[in-house]
Amino acid sequence: MNQNEREKMEVHQFKKRAGWKDTHHLVAQSQGGDNEPSNKSKLDAYRHDAYHLLFGNSTVQEAQAILKRWENLKNIHKVTIKL
Repeated sequence: MNQNEREKMEVHQFKKRAGWKDTHHLVAQSQGGDNEPSNKSKLDAYRHDAYHLLFGNSTVQEAQAILKRWENLKNIHKVTIKL
């Protein structure tokens, strides 16, 4: 683990212990989302990090589509997909 990764981990652990809330953009700014309150949601730091780990900068609708594809794949192939 390099210095930058270690520092990010320490910040994450601090935010988690402190009950820190992050602002999550429903449509990422990198995809043209704005800073209007209707495009923001408050998440605890742990869930916010987990969302981005799983879905990157996908919108909520795109994340739902990904999960639906996983569900369909699981049903077609009768495999267990563990998250």
